[in-house]
Amino acid sequence: MSASARLFALPDLGDLAPGEVRRIDDTPLGPVALVNVDGELHATSDLCPHARAPLSEGFVEGHWLVCPTHFAEFDVRSGEARNAPPRCRPLVIHRLVRDGDRYCLEIPDK
Repeated sequence: MSASARLFALPDLGDLAPGEVRRIDDTPLGPVALVNVDGELHATSDLCPHARAPLSEGFVEGHWLVCPTHFAEFDVRSGEARNAPPRCRPLVIHRLVRDGDRYCLEIPDK
């Protein structure tokens, strides 16, 4: 964790099964999509960078989060977009930190 960052504790995610995605609304980073890929949690913006659709209403295929509006796919590890409209920006990825038995979002100082 960066010395200038702070942590934001997430609600208990114990029942987020592999292949599932869940939206967390009230974070300092705006709506966040939490994705379980084979037991590893990833955090991204919940808004599609092209259509602004809620990605948590889409679905997960491997490590790709699929937009429910135009079916663009976003790699939850890197933000890379594929099968997306031209000029679609990468998905914003957020850093997760394990703090004891909880997960936290790392909130960078501006």
